[in-house]
Amino acid sequence: MALGGAELGALSTDLATGRLEFDARAAQIHGHGTSTLTLKESRRFVHPDDRVRIDAALAEAKRSGGRWNAEYRVLPPPDHPGAGETRWIAVESSIVRDRQGTPAGLLGVTRDITERKRAEQSLADLNVQRALAARAGLVGTYAYDTDYNIDAEKAQISPGYAAIHGFPEGTTEIRRNAWLARVHPEDAERLQVLLDQAFRQRWRRYKVDYRIVRAGEVRWIESRSFISYNSDGRPQRVIGVNIDITERKRAEERQRFLVSELNHRVKNVLPTIRAIITQTQEASRSHKDFVTGLNRRIDSLERTHELLSKSNWRGASLAEIVRREFAPYAVGNADADGPSVILKAQATRAVAMVLHELTTNAAKYGAFSNRTGRVSVQWRWIA
Repeated sequence: MALGGAELGALSTDLATGRLEFDARAAQIHGHGTSTLTLKESRRFVHPDDRVRIDAALAEAKRSGGRWNAEYRVLPPPDHPGAGETRWIAVESSIVRDRQGTPAGLLGVTRDITERKRAEQSLADLNVQRALAARAGLVGTYAYDTDYNIDAEKAQISPGYAAIHGFPEGTTEIRRNAWLARVHPEDAERLQVLLDQAFRQRWRRYKVDYRIVRAGEVRWIESRSFISYNSDGRPQRVIGVNIDITERKRAEERQRFLVSELNHRVKNVLPTIRAIITQTQEASRSHKDFVTGLNRRIDSLERTHELLSKSNWRGASLAEIVRREFAPYAVGNADADGPSVILKAQATRAVAMVLHELTTNAAKYGAFSNRTGRVSVQWRWIA
């Protein structure tokens, strides 16, 4: 009844003859239909990769006269309920000696531990997956007991935390002053002030962003901490999560830069538009002339901005500016020549406006207004 309740099978072996006897459960666990076998026959369904190991362990148990405990796999035969799957078996046994002290037999119990092994493997797989996810997502955890002495406090850390902060792979525990040594000098005091405030006001949780210096590179960390207190209100333990948010911080910085740059460019272009409107108004004899001239000048400004956008506002080629201004009018009656010149953004707009006015005049009154006219633009460096 005890064996049945514990789902154990019993076995005994005569070491002199090699005779092995199973009870019904032990025989079924090992895939055998009979309860009496030799030791050699009993290994029939044992996984080939495990046989050498368990044989060596049994031989050592015989020599020492001690216990033989083993875990190994079996591959049940086709007519077995577990056919087609690998089952895990555990044996716990002791060597029996005769009156002369010679190992004579083996008595033990056996059980099917397949579900336990699967659970262990699932847990191991989960831990590996969590470690991989933490590394990929740059997330790590930590925990420490607080005694207000950062030099003495030790923190338990996860693989992800070690990777984020640049500790050697496999590090599971650090002194907190080793962490503090990596904190950016401008943030260290602020972090300590915040932690003191959290303890003093008995916060249960708090969040803070701070910088670390890792291998000469500044990286941003988001830390979320949870604090537990003992019965007299003293902080007892801190656990938390660290997330590397460097890329997010860099993206925010780029966004701030782009917004600032956009504001700057908008402020710069507005005076240009006002000048275009004023110039067009002064040169127009009618409302129709004003609308036509204004549209042309805005088109020119748009072409210029398109050029600058393609270069991320680093500048534009003078030759390309000339080509684009000539494009609406030139039919093989224009040429442009000069060295390669890249104008800065502000100069690009100014030169484009000048060329637009000259080209428009040529179209109205000059070489572009008749079939025999020819327009030439040349530029050179002046030493």
